[in-house]
Amino acid sequence: MRMNEMKVAEEGGKILIQVAEEGVRQDTFGWSVIVCGVNGERLKPVSIPDKKLGLPHAIFEEEELVTIKADFNRISGEEKILIERHFVKSRAIKSWCLYNKEVEVLTWKCNNCGIVLAGMAKPKEHRCPKASFGIGYIYPTKIALDLWVEKYHAAVLAALEKAKCYYCTCLHFAAK
Repeated sequence: MRMNEMKVAEEGGKILIQVAEEGVRQDTFGWSVIVCGVNGERLKPVSIPDKKLGLPHAIFEEEELVTIKADFNRISGEEKILIERHFVKSRAIKSWCLYNKEVEVLTWKCNNCGIVLAGMAKPKEHRCPKASFGIGYIYPTKIALDLWVEKYHAAVLAALEKAKCYYCTCLHFAAK
């Protein structure tokens, strides 16, 4: 399964959407797909393949679900998200775009020292006392979302984090 690839699966007379959590970050660019319920809740995967680069990190099967797709460009600092709701109608997958914008970050946090940075315009990195090369990479901790998609806040943060996770093979939002 690759990004944006969804399949229809049948189980016990139900028609289900099969989609994967996946993503990776290389040197300058990262992308991810996070899967959640229609109310932003974590879903339990039906399978978790071996942790190998290039494979899906978890596979979900649901009658209705939401995908959060994130793109990250380290050079420009651009972070974009796409939130889509998916459902089955007449044995085909239908999708409805809920949100497609560049992310407006309100606060950031360093992955090394834990310092919270607020009121900054898209810092790519900061001088960190705990980082081995003195540079700490920062992750969004609070973002501005339109009210109708605020319930997906935690999933969006997980998607952005996964898009920045170097050579990612781990789960970021699935229920245990």
